[in-house]
Amino acid sequence: MAGHKPWSTLIDKMSPERQAAYEEAAKQQRLGRLVAQMRKHSGLTQAELAQRLGITQPRLSTVEGAEDMQVETLKRIIAELGGKVVIQMPGGDISLTQVSSE
Repeated sequence: MAGHKPWSTLIDKMSPERQAAYEEAAKQQRLGRLVAQMRKHSGLTQAELAQRLGITQPRLSTVEGAEDMQVETLKRIIAELGGKVVIQMPGGDISLTQVSSE
């Protein structure tokens, strides 16, 4: 995806203190709010991201305000922000990684 920074690159640019604070905040927040933070950190408005996703800004606002969302919705948003979704079982025996079409 041209013009997109990988999420790991953005995280790596944070100070260790900010990374730790981010991790703690992420644990305590609902998924939709975390998505909103990632969007803002990527420098996008709701209108800009919604346009890239092919949805309306009010729909994205609803998604960001949700306590939960479908994995497919999350994958689409995270991919548009340059990241990937990884689901891993404890112990690492089973994991599913979204493969972006870069």
